[in-house]
Amino acid sequence: MDPHIIFGLLWIGYFTLHSLLADPRTKAFAKQLLGKYFRWYRIFYNLLALGLLAPILLYRDSFSSPQFIDFPGKEILAGTLAFLGSLIMYLAFQSYDTGEFLGLKNPEGLYQELATRGLHAYTRHPLYFGTIIFLIGYLLYASSLSAVVTVGVIFLYLFIGTLLEERKLLVQYGDTYKAYKKQVKMLIPYVF
Repeated sequence: MDPHIIFGLLWIGYFTLHSLLADPRTKAFAKQLLGKYFRWYRIFYNLLALGLLAPILLYRDSFSSPQFIDFPGKEILAGTLAFLGSLIMYLAFQSYDTGEFLGLKNPEGLYQELATRGLHAYTRHPLYFGTIIFLIGYLLYASSLSAVVTVGVIFLYLFIGTLLEERKLLVQYGDTYKAYKKQVKMLIPYVF
């Protein structure tokens, strides 16, 4: 089997597990099962997500992948997009409590207040938006079939993840989120 297919399947498995562990039903089951130790669930989730990246990236480095994009200034454009995406992600994080995000505070994993300020005033998912811009820069820079597989699977995950996140936020914030949804576009202002 072509290593790019295996590589894509590894990414799909990674993101499937990631979504499964983030699902409210899985968390409710884990809370019931773990009791007072559930406060460690988010930390475990983050460490597992980080740790499972290593074998995927090591596998990617075990085979060669053809390069296909080359044009003058490619590296400058790729770097600019990666920087812009990183900046958007950084600014998006300003609306979150880092301790909550990492699982160090509020072990229930529920943010106290709906983020509507900063970049959230322009797009409902600025973290995803920044990730998309960053990944386009990565794709241009790497210019390989393995980069296409990575970016393609992540884009698919972000699309599905956005829909799941929207559903979760509607349950969590109800009418407040419905009103916010009417005012602010999903990913790209004035487009989605």
